[in-house]
Order: sequence, then structure tokens, then C-alpha cells
Amino acid sequence: MHVKRHPQSYRKSLSRSAALCGLVAALVALSTHSAMAGCAAPALERSSLVVIGDPIAAVCYRLGVAPLAWVGRRSLMENGDVLAAASETLGCPNAFCGPRQEMALKRIVELAPEKLLITPPDCKYRPDLSYEKPLKLLKEAGFQPVFIDFAGGPEPAVRRIAAALDRAEEGERLVQTYEKGMRRARNFMARVPAGLRLAVVAGTFQEATGKSFLRLEAAGGYSDDFLLKPLRAVNVAADITGPDVKIEKGHIALRSLEKVLEARPDAIAVTGDPLPVFRAMAETLAHRPDLATVPAARQFAVYPLPFYAGTDPLAYPEVLTRWALALAPFEPAK
Repeated sequence: MHVKRHPQSYRKSLSRSAALCGLVAALVALSTHSAMAGCAAPALERSSLVVIGDPIAAVCYRLGVAPLAWVGRRSLMENGDVLAAASETLGCPNAFCGPRQEMALKRIVELAPEKLLITPPDCKYRPDLSYEKPLKLLKEAGFQPVFIDFAGGPEPAVRRIAAALDRAEEGERLVQTYEKGMRRARNFMARVPAGLRLAVVAGTFQEATGKSFLRLEAAGGYSDDFLLKPLRAVNVAADITGPDVKIEKGHIALRSLEKVLEARPDAIAVTGDPLPVFRAMAETLAHRPDLATVPAARQFAVYPLPFYAGTDPLAYPEVLTRWALALAPFEPAK
């Protein structure tokens, strides 16, 4: 191993650094888990309702309502599995607009909901998706869809959903909590220095095979739109992307963190499972000890943080606060 060529004192220093990095990561992950565990799930009441669009489904969940069925990006929703256990899932927007459309429409007709709430598809990597055809067929079947628009912010959309579900008072409380959370998030954001260089790395661990996978979020993705730009940060993936780099659904597959560290990020945001990322960090530094001088490695600025893709607008303040809190103490690399 390359590490053996370095003095014993340096190896011990590197070992301590890796250990401290792992300890900090474990503590952050534990605190994140504890915070989430402390949020009690609302008791869900079934309603004669079908929802098309994950933002509406997320608001229904927070209002304590379980629709008969819903269309949405379940895997990107924090409470997607809980809602799926209480409501029938009809697939993602891509399926609803594509090959499973007929099956989903048939099921909606069978359920015969009293209300049908819908918001336009908002998949960054499938801008071609359109509900025009399924909506036409639903109207022909006698349904009168209620359109919910989140473009003007979640407040008016939440109020309209709450009114449709006869839960105006609960909806107003959600709006007030959201606005309070955004004020808190902005206070933390003000402490974050402009120009920080970030890498957003997702980890996946397959228990069945024991294999780990790493993906770097490419520049211009969901994290850029919702988090890095508001925090005035720069995505280092822009320095890694080239003609030979394959980008799939906004991510770049990685074998190690070598290229990421060579881009000299001030911090690394770890989404998904943190275990593969921290193992890769230790392995990369063991083979490339010169990269221990990179700000993210030197300052132990490697944080498990929530991924956000706009599926639950009311979760945004907490996500933004966590990212700002993680980045606030650091200065841009010189």
C-alpha cells in the first residue's frame, strides 16, 4: 500500500484524521436519525380522493389524509413508504404518462373517487412528460380534476388542498409552520459564506450482495436548484464533467472519491446511505494521502444531508436549514 512509504507519524496522523472523520459522520447521522424519529407520523384518515402528483400527496399526508390512490415519485419522498402503506400507488408520473397509463386510468375509474387533485408533472430529467392525454380521458369518464399549482409557492397550494379536504384550519397551521421554518432557514443561510465549493455524493449499499455504489450529482441537478444556488455555493461536478463522462439521470457513477477530492471541494454533502461514501473516503485517502490537504478532508466537512427534489414542499425549510447549518462554519478554499 502507498501509505507504507510514509513516515510512521504521518500514518498515525492520517489514521486519526480518518477516525475523527468517521466519528463526526456517525454523530451527524445519528442526530439526523434521532430528529426524524422524533417527528410522530400523523394518523391517516382515508378519503374518497385520488391524487396525481407527489407534492399534493405529501401535503395530504401532513394533513392526516390518505387518498384512495396516488401517482408520485414515491422513492424520493421522505414519507413515501408510509403513505404507500395506507394508499394504493399508481406509479410515477412517467408511468402515468406512458405504458402504464391505461392500467392507472382504469383503476381510477374503478375507485370512483369523489375528488381528483392534480398538479403538472415536474421531473427535471423528463421535461417532455405531459398529463394532457390522461386528463382528457379522465374528463371523458366524467371526472372534474382540480388543478393545484405550486409555482407560486406552497402557501396558496396548501390552502387550496386543505379547503378541498375540509381541513382549512389544519392547512393554515401547516402554512404558518412552513413560513416560520423558512425564516429560520434564512437566518442560517445568512451565515454561509458565498462561493463554497461542494460535491454532492449519493451512496447506495446492497445488503443482498454486499456491494456499494457511489454517484456524484452533476451540476444543474435538483441540489443545484433547491440548495446550492440559494446557499450561493458551487457544484464541483462542473469541473469533473467532460465528453468522456457519462451522466445518467443527473448523476455520474464513481469508482472512488479520487476525482471528487481532486476538484478540491470545501465540503461533501452525502445523500442516501453514508456508509459507502465514508468507506470510499477512507480508502481514497489511504491510496492518495496527498488529498488529505483538500479542505473537505482536512476540515472533516463530510456531512450526511437529505436529498431534496421538490416532492414535499413543506419539508424544504428543514432540509435547507440542515444544509446551511452544515456549511456555516466554513470558509472558501484559498
